[in-house]
Amino acid sequence: MDMIFAARQLQEKCKEQYQDLYMTFVDLTKAFDSVSRESLWKIMSKFCCLDKEVTPGIQIRLQAVSKVKETVIRYLLFADDYALNATKEHEMHLEVDKFSSACENFGLTISMSKTEVMHQPAPGNTYQDPNIQVNGQSLKAVDHFTYLGSTLSRAANINIEITNRSAKASSSFGRLRKTVWERRGIQEYTKVKVYKAIVLTSLLYGSETWVLYRRHEKQLNHFHLRCLRNILNIRWQDKIPDTDVLERSKLPSVITTIRKAQTRWVGHVYRMTDSRIPKQLLYGELRCGMRRAGGHRTRIQDTLMSDMKGFNIDVNSWESSASDRPTWRRLVHEGSLLTEARRTESAKENNTNPKRHYRYGQVINIQLDMNMIQTKARKLYEVYAAKEPQEPQEEEEEEEEEENADDLQPGPSSRSKEGLPSILTDTHGKSACM
Repeated sequence: MDMIFAARQLQEKCKEQYQDLYMTFVDLTKAFDSVSRESLWKIMSKFCCLDKEVTPGIQIRLQAVSKVKETVIRYLLFADDYALNATKEHEMHLEVDKFSSACENFGLTISMSKTEVMHQPAPGNTYQDPNIQVNGQSLKAVDHFTYLGSTLSRAANINIEITNRSAKASSSFGRLRKTVWERRGIQEYTKVKVYKAIVLTSLLYGSETWVLYRRHEKQLNHFHLRCLRNILNIRWQDKIPDTDVLERSKLPSVITTIRKAQTRWVGHVYRMTDSRIPKQLLYGELRCGMRRAGGHRTRIQDTLMSDMKGFNIDVNSWESSASDRPTWRRLVHEGSLLTEARRTESAKENNTNPKRHYRYGQVINIQLDMNMIQTKARKLYEVYAAKEPQEPQEEEEEEEEEENADDLQPGPSSRSKEGLPSILTDTHGKSACM
């Protein structure tokens, strides 16, 4: 999780400060865990002439109240492989060449088929495929890469990540359909526990590093409730609201679960030492570039501050509480319960409201007063009947004889209720307009 958070923070910082980002994901054909990484970089500095003037990597500036500290992030640990980082293409060329030379000294071989490079252009710049070569062979340029199970995109968003997470969670849910969900001998409580341990964990993997928008929340919440309705055997014909489904399963909404995980994670990052990469990226900024004026995209810091406010945690003094792990966990747990109670109360109030207005041309449900409609229908009928012309009785008798003899149509005086519109004749609330 540390390196996933660091990779997304690199993307966010470069996007925020209008800098390009080149990430090369190197795959080695032999196991790399047995090699000392510090020794590898020392050999690179000895044989490849690394110095401060041409040092590849991303330079981070950590600014505190009393001092400013600078550090260079050259790579991220990728299982037994490397993820090299640079802000310029020629720096990435230099870094890949030196890394390849150092690997040869250890007898390691870079897999050209699995090594890929991703270029994230700065906002406003045109995207161009990077031309990074290793031993004369060009590396494959990709738009997204699966890094430690989490999908990184050159667009620096989580659209593809949410789609992939939903697909993997749906696959896990489908494999357990016959053995768990549709099996009658297993209690609902046990099924929900299995869902929480397997499916929900697969869905929210890496959610501590996400910056969610409303469209992402709707997509995740829809999947979560659909799975719970399937487990609890609740059909849409039952017309059971989502709040009752969550109460029956004794699970919070997926949004509250994500916010709780993110708030706990930021406390964990704060307790890290200053030499850890996640903390350096969370509190630091790039040495090159600057944040411009105007509207900006939502950052992970903005999301965390919003979550803390929802949990009733003071955003000005949260660091003192996060320094003590039990205290921070208690505050986050109590805040999540409070947020979930507010959300449930608001949802129930919307469900009981007779007038629910929707945007974008959706249906507006308004409860009609049928007694008022029936009263107006009777009045209209009385007015219509009063306006009919009154003819002499003798003429009416002659017309009746003619109708019986010649089978003619009845006149206006003998018009019955059947000839009137349905809205006037039906006084029991069964008109066609209903």
